Amino acid sequence: MPSQLYANEIIIDDAYETRHRDSLMGMARGYDPDSVDPSIYGMMAPPSEIALIPRSEWSARIKEKERTESNLSHILRRAGIPSTDQGSWGYCWAYSTVGCVQAIRAFNGQKHIPLNPHSVAATIKKGRNEGGWCGLSCRFLMEHGVAPMGDGDGEWPEKSGAYKTHEPRCRERMKQFLVTEGWVDLRLSDYDQEMTFDQVASCLLSNIPCALDFNWWGHSVMGCDLVEVSANQFGIRIRNSWTDAWGDKGFSVLTGNKARPNGAVGLRVTGGVAT
Repeated sequence: MPSQLYANEIIIDDAYETRHRDSLMGMARGYDPDSVDPSIYGMMAPPSEIALIPRSEWSARIKEKERTESNLSHILRRAGIPSTDQGSWGYCWAYSTVGCVQAIRAFNGQKHIPLNPHSVAATIKKGRNEGGWCGLSCRFLMEHGVAPMGDGDGEWPEKSGAYKTHEPRCRERMKQFLVTEGWVDLRLSDYDQEMTFDQVASCLLSNIPCALDFNWWGHSVMGCDLVEVSANQFGIRIRNSWTDAWGDKGFSVLTGNKARPNGAVGLRVTGGVAT
């Protein structure tokens, strides 16, 4: 029996024609460290160490998660966390990873604090409106964290690229939302972070959100659930950064080759202690 889909979800399969709204690939890479000291990154491990869940178990696990409404999409909906809005900025590669941080906090029952992906991307790109990779923003989240959204002390105004103004005063607040555990290969460059479909599926079945880059779309989104689109055919429920007006409150499903990411990281724990 296929998965339960939300009423207005878009099913994006191999026949789907994409209108690019974002430009992810082929743009400036930001910073690319020549060497990495893994000791500063907490509990990071390469995706090759993920304990894969056998495909023979996927269908039963999906049905159980849907029966108990324990998917990340269920948790985000119950918490009332809306999808984000990157607007005209090419910062999807930061919105996807920060979306994962929001999902981790919701899964852990922490109070929802809107976090601002612009604080990540605008700092990396020095205010330029440029594309990137989820691995680039993930590294920043491990090193610096992300600022809450708002106009108060230690907060970053929505869609502001004024990093020279906001980054210094947000620095300490951002550290409350560091990513401390994840599936990231620190030996590889930010633009070479990859996960197989089975690795992503195993993470999602364990409620570990994944940021996913797709060359065909020129876009990066958060993966939150594994779904069964037909008997033994599986896809990924994503949450986009194009407001709740897209799909069903930002959720839709990728299937077939459209669901195979070209870049991916899995985020497991945020060290944020803010309540």
